Amino acid sequence: MLSIRYGNDVPAAMVQLLEHHARHAGLSLAALEIIGASLDHVEAFITEAEEGRGAEFARGLGLMPPADTIGRARWQAAKLFS
Repeated sequence: MLSIRYGNDVPAAMVQLLEHHARHAGLSLAALEIIGASLDHVEAFITEAEEGRGAEFARGLGLMPPADTIGRARWQAAKLFS
């Protein structure tokens, strides 16, 4: 069983909502853990996700690859070789 460490200030109800939106946006567990570490990030992500911009929010933090093919390849290469 996998577990994610969330910030101490993140309530359980917000964790459930965060996980729901994270699944919908296709976030990795690493990205979920980074966003979940801070109540401010959790609130901002949930707000953006409810407006349909969850993936864009994560991309802005560098937690998801760009949508275009070349940008995605460069992002993955940077993660592997940096």
